[in-house]
Amino acid sequence: MATDLSTLLALLAVIVYAWIAVSDIRRREIPNALVLAVLALGLVRLVALRTPTEILFSLAAALLVFAAVVPLFVGGLIGGGDAKLIPVSVLLVGYDEVLGFLVCMSLIGGVLSLIIIGHRLARRHAVAAGSARVAPTQKETVPYGVAIAGAAITALIQLPQG
Repeated sequence: MATDLSTLLALLAVIVYAWIAVSDIRRREIPNALVLAVLALGLVRLVALRTPTEILFSLAAALLVFAAVVPLFVGGLIGGGDAKLIPVSVLLVGYDEVLGFLVCMSLIGGVLSLIIIGHRLARRHAVAAGSARVAPTQKETVPYGVAIAGAAITALIQLPQG
């Protein structure tokens, strides 16, 4: 029974995270409804599949991560959706996967940043060479929801079922 529930929750989370990634790529926005969906899945997973001690550790880990991302949001380094989604994702993956989740998220985010930089440089080169028109200036941001989603999905796939 627990394995079936764990698998169902992971499958639902993959769907929600895919939706988050697409939304962040298209609009650079993570809808609150999707953050709440991850929160709901995380709370169900905690209550149904974790011991009281594991629940407390997971809540503490999420609070610590939240405290770490708030200054990044205030400083303009990450968006509000990212700042909400990261600690909520910690609740879903659990305290025991938080380090792997954060490392994986950072690695995926780094690759995304390199892709954005490469795209920006290629566009500048094309404009300088005269093969492209100058596009309206728009701040080019990293859709970090993709990194968060990828890391959470990776953590969920690696979790023991049950």
